[in-house]
Amino acid sequence: MRKNRSKLFIVAVLLLGSLCIRLGFWQLSRREARIARNESIEQLLSFSPAGLPGETNSLEQWEYRRVNIRGIFDADESIVLRNRAYLDQPGVHLISPMIIEETGTAILVDRGWIPVTQFLAEEIAAYAGSGDRAITGILRLSDPEPTFALLADPTLAPGEDHLKEWRVLNVQRIQEQIPYTLFPMYLQMTEPNPPPGSYPVPNPETDLSDGPHLSYAIQWFSFGVVAFVGSFLWWRHKA
Repeated sequence: MRKNRSKLFIVAVLLLGSLCIRLGFWQLSRREARIARNESIEQLLSFSPAGLPGETNSLEQWEYRRVNIRGIFDADESIVLRNRAYLDQPGVHLISPMIIEETGTAILVDRGWIPVTQFLAEEIAAYAGSGDRAITGILRLSDPEPTFALLADPTLAPGEDHLKEWRVLNVQRIQEQIPYTLFPMYLQMTEPNPPPGSYPVPNPETDLSDGPHLSYAIQWFSFGVVAFVGSFLWWRHKA
């Protein structure tokens, strides 16, 4: 009976070790995919800024393209994205629709970060501003809705016509409360920068790091080695 249990234990540990090794190679493949994706993004970011595309049939090819637009921010329809950090400080991102003068097209613009202390002390309108201005930014696809319903933004309650604070920048969901048609992508504003000490602060950086996949792979390989070596030493001790 004890021998059978010992065999089952050895088999279980070896299977666990094999799984850890497999997960390590999976993390390495994810790292390779991320590196390839970063190279593609770097190439797209190197292109000269263009205008907002007129066709919306193939939006994926426009993601991470720099564009120049000129228009007027609609302060009344501005919202914020909660739980956004900058330099390890908590805050929000200000999102405003910009109505482009030449075409009448409107697009949501992520204008940047506001410290949570400043946001709680002021209304959104204090930062939204208005008037004609020219900006540069990076086109991004609409963020998908969270898989878990608890993380999703709530629907409008009876009597509500606007939700001012959002978790996810999902253009289709936000469109439900905007009285005019939005471009199906949003713009991550990079220029112009505000005067020192003023908000919001645009985020010109795009994360092109290799990510944590290599360290995760090393951890999984370490777990696998521990499982194999530990089971061998345990079997040798029993023998």
